[in-house]
Amino acid sequence: MVGEIRDAETADVAVKAAQTGHLVLSTLHTNDAPAAIARLIDIGIAPYNLASALRLVTAQRLVRRLCGACRLPSDLEFEPGFKPFEPGGCAACHGIGYRGRVGVHQLMPVSDTLRELIVARAATHAITRHAKSEGMPSLRDAAFARVREGMTSVAEAADATELT
Repeated sequence: MVGEIRDAETADVAVKAAQTGHLVLSTLHTNDAPAAIARLIDIGIAPYNLASALRLVTAQRLVRRLCGACRLPSDLEFEPGFKPFEPGGCAACHGIGYRGRVGVHQLMPVSDTLRELIVARAATHAITRHAKSEGMPSLRDAAFARVREGMTSVAEAADATELT
């Protein structure tokens, strides 16, 4: 585990460990999973080394979880035939309507085609477009999946993903 990749030296150690067969888990500050590739290249990792080291990139946001004791169905229709829940407020959640947090995850498996794009220094938007064609959801899509599950509100999902 590498706590956080902030500089070229840390990134280099993480990539070299991954290339020798070690499972490396680390954090990196970016807006979404595809942006991690550009960030690592900007730090100084050679694209061919990065392409050989990556297997999966994930982005995460935490959203507030609706209180199960007091969540209320919304009056607004989110999708045809679906009304999301919104926060209520009770003693269990101290009147807030939320209790705890739940993760929203964007998973981007690194396919052979994505490796080729990394080596070719493709722009982030091209990597994003291809990853989406392979099934990667946007962070916003993942957040609104939590809305459909009844775990969070529309407002919370939108606030957590406003930059993505």
